[in-house]
Amino acid sequence: MNGRSRPKAAGDDADVLWRVWPQLDSRTRQLLEDKYVLNMSDAEIASALGVKSSSVRMLLTRARSKARKAIEKKMLTKLSLIYKTGKLLYPSYI
Repeated sequence: MNGRSRPKAAGDDADVLWRVWPQLDSRTRQLLEDKYVLNMSDAEIASALGVKSSSVRMLLTRARSKARKAIEKKMLTKLSLIYKTGKLLYPSYI
């Protein structure tokens, strides 16, 4: 996803992730992209990052947690705006 156009993915989850992607730090983005976009093995990711292969699972767990928290924050912001304005916002606003 490094500067490339948005990948074609189904569902709102991918859309929300795409919108919070720039808020994630570069290491988190690299981990998630390597694993879920490029389908790299843990050993390949370890080599690319210069870490032990046994560390990759923990790093991915932390990366997913950071992404989940960013998504939750984005969704809470949206709900707060809906509550304050009393208007339904278009998905493109998210």
